[in-house]
Amino acid sequence: MPLPGFRQKFFDFRAGAPSEPALASQALRAIFGVRSGKANRLSDKRMARASVCIAEEMMDTLSKIERSERMSLVRAKNTKPERLVRSVIRALGYRFTTHDRSLPGNPDFVFRTQRKVIFVHGCFWHRHACFNGVRLPKSRREFWEDKLQGNLRRDRRNHRLINKQGWRYMTIWECKMKHSADLVRRITRFLESS
Repeated sequence: MPLPGFRQKFFDFRAGAPSEPALASQALRAIFGVRSGKANRLSDKRMARASVCIAEEMMDTLSKIERSERMSLVRAKNTKPERLVRSVIRALGYRFTTHDRSLPGNPDFVFRTQRKVIFVHGCFWHRHACFNGVRLPKSRREFWEDKLQGNLRRDRRNHRLINKQGWRYMTIWECKMKHSADLVRRITRFLESS
C-alpha cells in the first residue's frame, strides 16, 4: 500500500540505504524539495530534527497486543479523579446518583432535586486547554486528532442538550483537582447557587 506524500519518498529512499548522516540529509532534501547550494541548504541540526520527527510520526514503540492491553486499562467510569470528587461531595453531605443514562452525556454526578450535574473530565480525552489537553500522541496523529475532536464535539452537544432540558452543569477538569480546598469551594458554590 503506498504511503501518502513525503512518507512514500522517505521509505523509497530508505529501502536499501544504510543509516548514514549524509544519506539521511540527502533523503530529507529530496523529501522537502531542497536543492543543494548555500542559500537554500538546511542545516545539519534542522535535518536531524526533521528526521527524528518523521521517524517518530511513523512508528509506534509498542506492538499491537501491547497497545491493546495498555488501552484496555483506560477506564470510562470510577476513575481516580471521579473517586476524589465523589469523596468531596459525600463529605459535603449531598445526595447524588452516578452515570445517569437518561441524561445526555451520562453525567458523572447527578443531583436530581437541584437539577444539576457534574462532569469530571480528563484533560487529554476531552481536550482541555492545559498542557495535557493540547498534546497528542506521536504515532497515528490523524486518528487521535479525529477521535479527540469528536469527543470535544460530543461534549459540546451534550452540554447544549442538558441546558435545553433545564439542567445546569459543571465541568471539573483533572488538572484543576490538585488543590482540594479550591475543589471544595467550587463544588459548594455550584451546588448552592440557584
